[in-house]
Amino acid sequence: MSYLINQHEYVQAIMEFRSLLRILGSLFVCGIKPYDFEDGSEMLRAHDPEKAKQLFSEAGYNGEKLILLDPTDVPILHGATLVTAQKLREIGVNVETQAMDWSTLTSRRAETKAPSEGGWHLWHTWWPHPNLMVPVSHPGLTGACEKAWFGWSCDEELQEYSSSWVFETDPAKQREIARKLQLRGHDQVPYAFYGQWEMPTAFRNNLKGVLLTPTPILWNISK
Repeated sequence: MSYLINQHEYVQAIMEFRSLLRILGSLFVCGIKPYDFEDGSEMLRAHDPEKAKQLFSEAGYNGEKLILLDPTDVPILHGATLVTAQKLREIGVNVETQAMDWSTLTSRRAETKAPSEGGWHLWHTWWPHPNLMVPVSHPGLTGACEKAWFGWSCDEELQEYSSSWVFETDPAKQREIARKLQLRGHDQVPYAFYGQWEMPTAFRNNLKGVLLTPTPILWNISK
């Protein structure tokens, strides 16, 4: 999937304000120290559909239906879903997008059955950047198998880096562990980044108590 992703296409499909978009190679957060690495991102940045097609073939893909969940009530995720569906079809993958609301998707994503029995192959999400700044809170960079986040990435090396970062107290050593975690993440691809963006929020100028937070919250506000 990493070879198939063109982040420019994704971010243009989901966000109108071009100045708020970022193309990234980090599996943490670009622009925020100390873990905004580019290490290992060559595959993600390559955008090589023919290579993606080759890898699908080498993995034994033979036209089987791929189930892609589509939360049509979330514009950002719906837009990303449409891009992914098109990119997959361009390399000959038999994609079925299944439309649903986000509430239904959050129930469906917990399904561990085979896709033909109500499971799934792919779906999209997005996270506020604080979730991704360090390994301990990063949902996507874990290899804990059935205890991992949806998708259930199962990789001993990923899990070792994720766990050892928590118990390391030396910031320099923590940074090196995080770098190795990213390298392994790009190699194993438990998930793939399709871009980074800022969400503009406007408040009326007669409001008081507006809190500056990564995502809008509506408490503590008065006129």
